[in-house]
Amino acid sequence: CYGCHTVDGFAGDIRQKYRGDLASLAPPILDGEGAKTQPGWLFDFLKNVKSLRPWLKVRMPTFSFSDEEATALVGMFSALDHAEYPYRDYSGLSLAGERRDLAQRVLGELKCLQCHLAGPRPLTPSEAASAAPDLSMARQRLRAEWIVSWLKNPNALMPGTRMPGFFGYGANPLANILAQPDGPAKFRGLEKLAHESATPAATMELLRDHVMSLGQAGGVSGSAAPSPNSRKA
Repeated sequence: CYGCHTVDGFAGDIRQKYRGDLASLAPPILDGEGAKTQPGWLFDFLKNVKSLRPWLKVRMPTFSFSDEEATALVGMFSALDHAEYPYRDYSGLSLAGERRDLAQRVLGELKCLQCHLAGPRPLTPSEAASAAPDLSMARQRLRAEWIVSWLKNPNALMPGTRMPGFFGYGANPLANILAQPDGPAKFRGLEKLAHESATPAATMELLRDHVMSLGQAGGVSGSAAPSPNSRKA
């Protein structure tokens, strides 16, 4: 792991070759992985590696981890970040009605889907070169708390990321949109809720809940790292 990734602040030899504009091509930083990913998803990923960044032509190798080895690694990452383990329940997160409508409009105004996918689909080479990770994976992959931290300052968590810092230095994108001459018209029928949500914290929570509900009717689910015995059953 140390040969490619940044772990405990130490950048692997391969990652050090990707600097400046090439940082988005580097193996990801694993510091904070326990706070970022849900245990069940990370377990499955270690057992069956999948591509997460469409623009890359290489991916992490599969090491044929046993269930015991994969479970130990997931537990280690969670422990390093003092993250809840082995289960994190997000069944209480929901998004419906006007709040869902507002989230979709905010997502459109921030042009999130110009880069991100919202479901798997074939990509042309030019699309793959500029695409960002599929947001529909978030409900199974990411911890909701991490999404808010990511929105606050993506470059602090992943230096060199392509993700823009919409909320950097206390920026308030929804309030800025509403302050434009045509801003209120963009949220016609949702003006009251839009103004109530026009704080950085409220807007980030709105986007978090929207991402965590993508592709799943009726809300989001939790995720657990299976025990080796349950995998063999």
